[in-house]
This record gives sequence, structure tokens and C-alpha cells, in this order.
Amino acid sequence: MNTAFCLVAGLALALGACTTKDEQVNAPDPQDQFALLGHSATTIEATMMGGGDRVHLFATEVEAGVVDITWDFGTTQVALHVDKNRGEGQIIPNGDPLDQAQLRLVAMLVTNLQGMVGGDEPERTTVENLVIRAGNLMMIVPTGEELAPYEFAHETGGLNTTISPTCQYQHIGNGYYRTAGKGCSCKTSPANGCAGRCGQGCGGTSFPPCVGSTLYSKDCALHDYQLGSFSNASDDYLFMSNNASCGGSCY
Repeated sequence: MNTAFCLVAGLALALGACTTKDEQVNAPDPQDQFALLGHSATTIEATMMGGGDRVHLFATEVEAGVVDITWDFGTTQVALHVDKNRGEGQIIPNGDPLDQAQLRLVAMLVTNLQGMVGGDEPERTTVENLVIRAGNLMMIVPTGEELAPYEFAHETGGLNTTISPTCQYQHIGNGYYRTAGKGCSCKTSPANGCAGRCGQGCGGTSFPPCVGSTLYSKDCALHDYQLGSFSNASDDYLFMSNNASCGGSCY
């Protein structure tokens, strides 16, 4: 295994002007410290520390297309088993409920990691792609409540599971119609900008910027409007192909 060590503090990012209480992820602090402990074609290990909290990430491709990922916060661990070949997986939490400070560390870790691996999704390894997408999913984990283990599977139907990334009033699934898509004109309550994107904010100037997918889907829109669950959106975050470019300035 090729092992690299890197320490990054005080990452400067351009942030969007608006945040919601459910997406309150703060800007970097000078005391934040990121360490990449190991990085190969099949393994990533990293830590992020800040504000008295710490998260340790370990991810390994146990066989082609199958990745185990663990986020360890000390008193809480969240394990993911992701089978890209079958389009299915499990999330297995253990310990105390997560809080916003811990999710902020996830955001910082994934932002640093994405900056290091660089490139677009086709240029990254399977473990790199799934770790970044899983980190993107972790940013919307419900806080202050105990998480239950659950399994997820990728829905079939292709475009039937996506929505248009062009901001418009459209069907977002389960008989619901809402304004969803890319841009500040889709800044409607309770979703706050780019409703339906399987990721934080609009991407371009949100925090973290352009992390994870630039996919707009029904399950992610239902989650944004509090009409669907975190668990139902998991397969979209991890498996579905992007249908929009990264951009936008509202959150």
C-alpha cells in the first residue's frame, strides 16, 4: 500500500449566502486539522479534527465494486456496506445520536479529500467515488435522534427516478408536485435552493462546494420537502448518475 501523510488546516472556501437550520454546516476554522493517513487504489484512511471533535474514516474495497466504509466519531460509529455491482447496501449505526458539529467534520473531511483526489467521477477509483458520495449522504443524516440500521437498493426505472434539473414546478414522486431543480429561483421553503439535488446546496458556492453528485432525483426532492426519508434517498446519493453540472449560488 502506498501511504501518504498530509496535514491541512484552515481551508478557505467560497460559501453561499443562505443556510437552513437543517443544513447548518459552518465554515472552516483555523484549528481544523485534516490528515490523510492512507490512500491506495482500494483503501482510504483519514481523520478530521476540530472544535474538540474527531472523525476517523476508513474505507476499503473488499472485492471489485464492493466497499466497506466506517465513520468513527468515538462514541458513535456509522458503517456502510456498499455493493455497486448489485446496487444495494446497508447502513449500520452504533452509539449516540449524531450532532451538527460531527456532520461539519464530515463535510470538512470530504471537502479536503475531494480536493486531493481531484478529477471527475470517471477518473476516480471505485473507493474514491463511493467515499465521497457516502460523505455527501452523511451530511444529511438526521441529528439528535438514534439511527436504526437499514438496507437500501437502487430503484429501477432510469429516468423515471430522476427529475428535471431545470427549475420548474414538477412531479417529484408519490403524487406530489413542487418547485424543484437548479438555481436560486428554486429557493422555496422548507427546501432552500436547488430542491431535489442529492447534495448540499446548489453546488458551486455551497459548503462543501460540488461534493458528491450533481444529480436531481425524486427521492432527494421528497427529502428536501420533508415528504420522504433519509433512508429512501440513500441509493440515489450512492448510485445514480449525474444529470446536471455543478453550479449555482444559493443554498
